[in-house]
Amino acid sequence: MNSGSLLMLCLNSPDLDEEFLKKTVADECSNCHYITEIEPPEVFKEAMQGKGLKVFIFEYSI
Repeated sequence: MNSGSLLMLCLNSPDLDEEFLKKTVADECSNCHYITEIEPPEVFKEAMQGKGLKVFIFEYSI
């Protein structure tokens, strides 16, 4: 992967929160840095906050 590459990582588990994904990335690929979260459109409004699809953008740098 080239430095500056962007990664879109998704987590679709009601049992795992956003901190799980961020910590996993930090532990497994310290060269990836969190950039932002992509919020789902209103049509996909979550029944329970934080339990739906989580989509994050990370940047890989060396």
